[in-house]
Amino acid sequence: MSRVIIESGRDEFVRMLTPSDFRSHIGVDDDVCLYFTMIRTAVTREQLTDLWDMARTVGDQLAAARSVPALLAGSAAIEQFIPIDATTADTEDFLVGGLSFEAFASNLRVLDMGTPEAVRPVAIWGPAILVQIRGELASGICTFNGQLRIVSASHDPFPDYLDRVRDVLDAAC
Repeated sequence: MSRVIIESGRDEFVRMLTPSDFRSHIGVDDDVCLYFTMIRTAVTREQLTDLWDMARTVGDQLAAARSVPALLAGSAAIEQFIPIDATTADTEDFLVGGLSFEAFASNLRVLDMGTPEAVRPVAIWGPAILVQIRGELASGICTFNGQLRIVSASHDPFPDYLDRVRDVLDAAC
């Protein structure tokens, strides 16, 4: 996604926001409500190397940000910028200024529906999310039945975005 955005000339530096589930760090079962934080990774034009090298670089960034010390530091920062008595304007300032990004990607992972039931989906798309930030390009990723599916939403649609993402993935595979 970052490669497509940079190569299109839309941005030279792509900050990708990714939600990250931290239930395992706080001893909460997966069946309990979702606890997540947002992790911001970045790719520059100079880092547009082999797709798998880029994936490892971003994977390293995500792994570091998912550590307990990083999660604690991130939580403290959010508490500082969005205190308990924050106004809507305070929160919007943080989201638009302090947590700015060019793209948002949420990956549901590989989904396994367990044993076949009488009613079973043939495809799953999502998640579909849009947080009302100007210029936001949000993509939801899911793999089900051996098929990777991506859904994208934006206030400023990007022509041929998903076609270009598919082409990059096809070329790498």
